[in-house]
Amino acid sequence: MPPENLSPEAADWWSRLVTEYALDDDAGRLLLQVALEAFDRMRDAQATIKRDGETVLDRFGQPKAHPLLPTERDSRGQMLAALKQLNLDLEPLRDGPGRPPEV
Repeated sequence: MPPENLSPEAADWWSRLVTEYALDDDAGRLLLQVALEAFDRMRDAQATIKRDGETVLDRFGQPKAHPLLPTERDSRGQMLAALKQLNLDLEPLRDGPGRPPEV
């Protein structure tokens, strides 16, 4: 069961990754939680940046980069680092031989 603080999108990822990669140890699940919390933070930043634009006006009326751009970048990096620690680039467990179904 996904942690309650995750968004529906992240909770869906949690369920799929825990099942596909048989993540049943506490350390693996904690790393996945960290990755998906960073994912949610990235998505929140992206939504605000999309709403406000990539540039905003400072107090002098001059355009500057949106202050959430570093948050988006850093959250993406944190998510990818945590996923890398899980070694999820390996082939997921399969029930039988053959090619995976087309998606």
